[in-house]
Amino acid sequence: SSVTSIENNTFLHCANLTKVIIPPSITIIGDNAFDGCKILKEISIPSSVTSIGKSAFHECKLLVEMTIPSSVKFIGENAFNNCYSLKRIEINASISKIEKNTFYQCCGLSQIIFPSTLISINDFAFANCYSLAQLNFPLSLRSISLCAFYGCSFLKKVSLPSAINEKGIFSSNVTIKRI
Repeated sequence: SSVTSIENNTFLHCANLTKVIIPPSITIIGDNAFDGCKILKEISIPSSVTSIGKSAFHECKLLVEMTIPSSVKFIGENAFNNCYSLKRIEINASISKIEKNTFYQCCGLSQIIFPSTLISINDFAFANCYSLAQLNFPLSLRSISLCAFYGCSFLKKVSLPSAINEKGIFSSNVTIKRI
């Protein structure tokens, strides 16, 4: 177990990869590590992982569910971009921000569980996540970029900390509940 990272581009465009079990010795998943693994359906991230690189799971189009362990301190831009089948994401990670385009165009995404440590959500982080209908943000959240939820046309209900000014962030048909 001397291997501690999945290097950048390691499994880039592996056409036949369907399931991955990452060993507990791994602490870093590099940039583009599983980018373009279009039939990857299942991946288990162990609690040893502290960093998920840019575009690490970009275009893993058959991933349905992802749980990010509390050990993760960083998730890079575009990490889950274009994961069309992703329906549920649980972010247990101790991250303070969601980078730009992290979940961009995850069209099937209907449930997000945010970490209690979350402070900011950046540009287009959840843009075009058409299946989102409801969001429950943690009290720790302080800022949301204007385009973070761009194109989330089915979004109807949002629980939002009072520190956030929602003007321009959500469409007019969204019901805002203050927490």
